[in-house]
Amino acid sequence: MPPSRHPSRRRGFTLLEVAIVLALLGIVAAVAVPSYHQMLARQQLRAAGEALALDLRMARETAQHSGKPSFVSFAAGPQWCWGVSRGQPCDCASGVPACNLARSGARDFGLVQLQRADALEFEPTLGRAEAAGAAELATRQGHSLQVRVGVMGRAAICGPDAPRPGVC
Repeated sequence: MPPSRHPSRRRGFTLLEVAIVLALLGIVAAVAVPSYHQMLARQQLRAAGEALALDLRMARETAQHSGKPSFVSFAAGPQWCWGVSRGQPCDCASGVPACNLARSGARDFGLVQLQRADALEFEPTLGRAEAAGAAELATRQGHSLQVRVGVMGRAAICGPDAPRPGVC
């Protein structure tokens, strides 16, 4: 048999080709990771705002149906939280007195910070708030939103990063 005229072909990649691909992947990752982290923080901010609004609606309905006032309490700081209780205000940070209806905060939304908040009380007959109030939530990346409660007791999410952006 005569020897083959086609030289053997090498299969695989050269070290230079692998290095170029890895460098390109590194550049893409360096650009994409910060954007991805901002997207996650913004989604968590919206989830926290929606969870707070839901808890405020639940506090209002509980006051109307139970015949006892409902309270929403807040604690600021690194381990921020909010708590909902019936009959008396609660302390969501220490748990004494306990928040017997709901509790949430930094442990559930680690990328979100509570900037400021007003404690709320819902009266038992019509579920109205004793006074209007608001909670301001933000991320370290500069995203923010507010959850506001009017004197009629209705919660609304507003601000530049709200699910449906609006002016507060």
